[in-house]
Amino acid sequence: MTDQKLRKDGREVSLEDLHPIYRKIAIIVGVENAIKIGRVFGKQALYLPGLEAALNIKARDREIFREWNEGRTYTKLATKYGLTETWIREIVKRGRKGKLK
Repeated sequence: MTDQKLRKDGREVSLEDLHPIYRKIAIIVGVENAIKIGRVFGKQALYLPGLEAALNIKARDREIFREWNEGRTYTKLATKYGLTETWIREIVKRGRKGKLK
């Protein structure tokens, strides 16, 4: 943790002052950045997909689009990747618009 205390608006903020979830974030990114995150995402439900999935989604979608361009059907792609045909169509649609780069 790089900044245990932060002077903001004349107040000193330390880890102990933070709500437990912000404390966890601050331990990883520092108090100042935890506060910045709170200002952007505070009072919102924030879902973070599993890291491995998040890192691989774009690559997977590019692969699906490539295979579709090579003639694979929506049904075969849906089965292979464990997705619905509707979602495969959405991926192909984004690929056609050049949004999978």
